[in-house]
Amino acid sequence: MMDEIYLYFRCGQVYYAVDYYRVLKILPAQDLYQLPIAEPYIKGVLKIEEKILAVFDLQQQDHENYYMILQFDDECLGICADEIMGRKVIKDDIWIVQDQQEEIYSYQEDNQNIYLLNLNLIKRRLQK
Repeated sequence: MMDEIYLYFRCGQVYYAVDYYRVLKILPAQDLYQLPIAEPYIKGVLKIEEKILAVFDLQQQDHENYYMILQFDDECLGICADEIMGRKVIKDDIWIVQDQQEEIYSYQEDNQNIYLLNLNLIKRRLQK
């Protein structure tokens, strides 16, 4: 199995990991343009370098410290984070399937579940 580099972060009480090479920027939280009829998991939109990006709040909370800008295929999107935990190299075979249909994977470290951020799932929700 191959080793992969992930960026770990916390959103609310939940810990996530995302492919480190998909992270373009980490920005301090700032005011977003609110969309009046958006789904609750869309915090708003942000203008970065002439691009308008949807910002997702994975835990649908009122407070965050950072926006991570991620590259996904030919698109970018933002993810809210309370805390950036850092980089970690792990083996691909450590992930355990939590939900095959939704492609949700996690592993446990120090009695804490860490979930692999599924950008495919986020993209599918954006297209609805």
